Amino acid sequence: KTLEEMTVSELETFATYKGVSLKGISKKADIIKKLREELSVEETENEVDYGSPTMVGLLNE
Repeated sequence: KTLEEMTVSELETFATYKGVSLKGISKKADIIKKLREELSVEETENEVDYGSPTMVGLLNE
């Protein structure tokens, strides 16, 4: 999924996984903006994977 396709809950989980604090941020657009500010283009512009490789593999099956 791209950031725009993710739910707020998924974005919050992704931010936690990447170590990005979302304190005081609750709107989807603001979360996406913060992630883009904190992370590299490669991490935010492509399909986002997070979780263990095993779980990512299982989810894709």
